[in-house]
Amino acid sequence: MPPQNRSDPQQGSCRARPGAWPVAIGVAPPALACAALLVAICVALVVAIGGPPARAAAGGRPAPSESQLASSTYAAKLALLRRVASGGSGWEPLRRGTPPAAGGPAAVTVWTEGDGTRVPNDFLGLSFEATTLSSLSTLAQGGTLTNLLSSLGRGTLRFGGGSVNRYVGWQQPGARAARWDTHPVTTSVLGSLASVAHRTGWKVLLTMNLARYEPRAVAEEAAAARRELGRSLAGIAVGNEPDRFGTYGLRSSGWDFSQYAQQLATYRGAIASSAPHTQLAAPDVSTGEPPLPWVWESIRLHPAILTDHYYPLTACGHKPTATQLLSPEVRLEETVMLSTLAAIQRTAGAPLEIDETNDISCKGQPGVSNTFASALWASDYIARAMRAGLRGIDFHTLLNLPQSYTALVGEGPSLHPNPEWYALLLTHALQGSSVLPTAVGSDSNITAQGFVRPDGTVQVLLVNFYPEGSRTRRVNLTVHGRSSDATVLRLTAPSTLATSGVTLGGAEVAASGHWHPRGPLPVVHERTGTLTVSMPAASAALVTIPPQ
Repeated sequence: MPPQNRSDPQQGSCRARPGAWPVAIGVAPPALACAALLVAICVALVVAIGGPPARAAAGGRPAPSESQLASSTYAAKLALLRRVASGGSGWEPLRRGTPPAAGGPAAVTVWTEGDGTRVPNDFLGLSFEATTLSSLSTLAQGGTLTNLLSSLGRGTLRFGGGSVNRYVGWQQPGARAARWDTHPVTTSVLGSLASVAHRTGWKVLLTMNLARYEPRAVAEEAAAARRELGRSLAGIAVGNEPDRFGTYGLRSSGWDFSQYAQQLATYRGAIASSAPHTQLAAPDVSTGEPPLPWVWESIRLHPAILTDHYYPLTACGHKPTATQLLSPEVRLEETVMLSTLAAIQRTAGAPLEIDETNDISCKGQPGVSNTFASALWASDYIARAMRAGLRGIDFHTLLNLPQSYTALVGEGPSLHPNPEWYALLLTHALQGSSVLPTAVGSDSNITAQGFVRPDGTVQVLLVNFYPEGSRTRRVNLTVHGRSSDATVLRLTAPSTLATSGVTLGGAEVAASGHWHPRGPLPVVHERTGTLTVSMPAASAALVTIPPQ
């Protein structure tokens, strides 16, 4: 199985399609990974998706046994989970059950009792190529960037990507940058980054160059970052996708995890001497499908933050379509991935952040990544990543490539949102909430995720993946323990492939970066314990039920 490229703009290998578990990516997965992987699949079926087993499996088939899963290939596991989840089992998004009869509503049930996983207040983040750092002071002019970031609350600004391996290094004060260092990091650059972080309350995850192997330079850069950023420095990652260094030509073909661990230890010691108490993020690898050997192996390195990259589709040698991106099959693969990462996090006892993610790797697919389809996909993906209990996810953003998988577009202060940005706006209110058990009927194109805020407010994110032209679906929403009217915040666009005209609450993001819904949100009235929500095709909605 060929390895996969995730973010390096200069490389072009292909993501492996499902067919077998990849086990030869530098090291063999430890026995711990194999055992926990089985747990992760079961978690995918029960905890990370819907309600407790008795509720989720009502009317469905029994969960697969561990022996069934252990003896299956990756493709067979997916097929088995699809069969188990069919027939109205309520395990969205795994089901491929038949839609309800024409005109029949989809049933969504949310249980409010019990304490679910709490979503961090700064769950959402943005990932940028490290080359963006040198132009950050320009990007911050006019306040648009500050306004855009502030509209999401607090989050993480991650700087890394393939560019850090080739074009970004530390430039000492008064020294000349190396010829390869076309976008040097200086004290001034870090000062501009600190200014943005301090104004917005966002923290920074900074990736430093491992490809050139200069521990002393990285130690000096870490010390400068610590001085400039202070508490805004969330952590330092060393190298971007080191599992791919052999493929990228940055190390010899025999490069493996043990060699990476040795070099990381040297960097770690240098950073600890120059910038004490700075948190390390690792391994920051490309991965793809489970079992994620480098991430499992990194548990024994005890980083403060475990990091991984994930894109469900790729444009390396492929031309993914919007239909593929919005399919139940992609949601199923994401479910296996998210639950496996959650199992790693639990085993490690350390937070795990997908610090680089988006819809289609290799800079996205024009006509898909830059359309409203990406916003529908991201809305559901964010909510399910929250449900999985991860530390956070950072959406990779290529500002100067408007047709790529980028939430924001522009150069200089003239930033504006791509459709995907609206998904982050829609879901940012879920930060700080706790996950609620949620079950959905047999319609695999309607998804739902329930949450409760600390003040008792219940919010349910609904996504209708049916394409435009399909009839409007009714969703009968039952929230046990609640009986009150609700407001509905809708995310809509002229079509799935629209690149403009996207609105949230009837309003677009202003040129200043601010967003406010247009007028009061519509109200849905409760009838005999049920809220009937109308869901137009290709739309998402956040239903908010006040505390009682």
